[in-house]
Amino acid sequence: MPIYEYTCAECKHFFELHISFSEYDSACVLCPRCGSTKVLRKIRAPRVISDDSKRLVTESSMESGDDPAALGRTMRQLQQESGEALPAEYDEVISRLEDGQSLSEIDSHFAADDGDF
Repeated sequence: MPIYEYTCAECKHFFELHISFSEYDSACVLCPRCGSTKVLRKIRAPRVISDDSKRLVTESSMESGDDPAALGRTMRQLQQESGEALPAEYDEVISRLEDGQSLSEIDSHFAADDGDF
């Protein structure tokens, strides 16, 4: 199950949530500290707990956190292994990584789409 990272735009609290791919689009994310719905998701290397092997895939086990294309390949592999339908946003992030965009560039793109709080 994916682990998503958020920062609250109100109180600046950083927190993580486990949300299944199928629940992601309908999930209402609230800051656990202040209850605000004004939260920003951080785009980072995926961390997924695999039900099959009970192992945690982290940035340190990726091919290379400094190589966007390698990270994109790893994310695509995780997508295929999950067997779940993923949001279109996930495919867009993978495609951008495979094209060589950095995580910070992608994060900035999605933050601009979400608007300022």
